[in-house]
Amino acid sequence: MQDLLIRRGVLGDAAALAELAARIYTDTFASDNRPKDLQAHLTSAYGVAQQSAELAAPNVVTLLAERG
Repeated sequence: MQDLLIRRGVLGDAAALAELAARIYTDTFASDNRPKDLQAHLTSAYGVAQQSAELAAPNVVTLLAERG
């Protein structure tokens, strides 16, 4: 079994976090939303710009768990 690494997120993680967040949200809520509405929400809530802003915010700590 590989060790689990927990680290603080950095700006370089923004694209991967945006993709992960959009995938999780889509998997959870796609069946309850119209595709156009779902895409609009994903764009406004989980884009790279939003993830970058959160990662850069001094009062926000994003922790990532990585394996392998």
